[in-house]
This record gives sequence, C-alpha cells and structure tokens, in this order.
Amino acid sequence: MEASSISLLLAEDNAINLKVALCFLEKLGYPVDVAHNGREVLAAYDKQAYDVILLDIQMPEIDGLEVARRLRQKTGHKKQPWMIAMTAHAMNSDRSACFAAGINDYLQKPTRLEDLKGALLRAVRAVEVPAS
Repeated sequence: MEASSISLLLAEDNAINLKVALCFLEKLGYPVDVAHNGREVLAAYDKQAYDVILLDIQMPEIDGLEVARRLRQKTGHKKQPWMIAMTAHAMNSDRSACFAAGINDYLQKPTRLEDLKGALLRAVRAVEVPAS
C-alpha cells in the first residue's frame, strides 16, 4: 500500500506543530485531512473511516486519549483506525496510558521526520493486513 492510498487524519491544535507535521507529511508523500480538536476528530471519522490518525494527546474539548477510547468503542470489531499518539509527554506512564486507551503507536514531540516516517511505515503495514 502506497502513502497516497491510505486515508490519514492529523489531529493537532498547535499552529506551529501543525505546520511542521504538514510539512513532514507532504515531504513523505502523504495526503492528509486536519482536525484541530477532539470533537473535530470524531466528526471527521463519522464522515470518513480513516486508515490512520495522528493524534495529539493534549487537545481542547476532548483530549486524544478520550478520542481514542471513543473511536475504539464506536468501531467495535469493524475495521479500526491505526492511531499514532503525538505528545510531549515522555514518561513511561504517559506511554502506557496511550496504549491503554487503544492507541497503536507513540511519537514524542518534537517529532523528527525519521521517527514519523517509521511510524507511518508501521501503520501502512498494519492497515494492509485484513482484519480477521
């Protein structure tokens, strides 16, 4: 599966982080939709079942952990999005909280291009495998 064939949603409320992430994604060849808060993520997912969601953990209205929990609950056993946390919180407990909420992968901010590339390659491999 090519970068251009996956549907990708970027959830980021900080203008600078958003600009950096969009620049990286463009450089890597990933088309992307944007949500600025947790409510927008949930509304966007209701309209389109994204393959991959890059999810800021600290967002207004509904934080990334709650978004992940709601999406996991909403999708149930259907095809689920691959979620990648993007957060400045780097403690093991923060990482564990992400995974407990149903997030699949974790990137620490500031995110480096190579780290994002690796996470997206893992995501593409994961969404290629049909759910059993």
